[in-house]
Amino acid sequence: MRPLLQLLGAATIPKDSRTHRPRTRLDRCHCVLLNARYSDRCMRRLIHYFATLTTGRIILWCYAVWYVVNVAYHFDSRPRIWITSIGLSAIIGTALLISTRSATHGTTSLDGWQIFRLYLMPFCVSSFAALVKGAGYILVFPPTLHENLVGLGLIIVFIALVFALRAARRKTPEPALVNH
Repeated sequence: MRPLLQLLGAATIPKDSRTHRPRTRLDRCHCVLLNARYSDRCMRRLIHYFATLTTGRIILWCYAVWYVVNVAYHFDSRPRIWITSIGLSAIIGTALLISTRSATHGTTSLDGWQIFRLYLMPFCVSSFAALVKGAGYILVFPPTLHENLVGLGLIIVFIALVFALRAARRKTPEPALVNH
């Protein structure tokens, strides 16, 4: 964890070997300031990410919200469902990766998030199908009005949040993201 924090810009604070806490009050204050600076930078990046989402990514996030709501209502802790979903994800994700990278004029490069999504989507589809099997779904819609309204409501809240962040971003100039 420490190398990751150093990579992200957090400094190492001298620690007491027995308590693993900063040694002096000044060190503790310095540690709090570094964490606050790091948290502020992370929050600004997160807000920037959501404020600049493309239409396609907003739709993908809406799918994710719908998936999470339905999994929460129909969760099953049996390992077989999840292991099977991981296996299918590995097989189908690899096939998708090969098909998207292969081009007639060389290899197409993908970033890490695109590759992650190529494996995540088959996992979500297979686990969703296994969880809702026999639950009375019509296509991807739960049988109860309540579950549909919860999912739809959270999607509307998400979209409203994205557009509110966009509006706020247009009104105030964004300070430069500076590494401290």
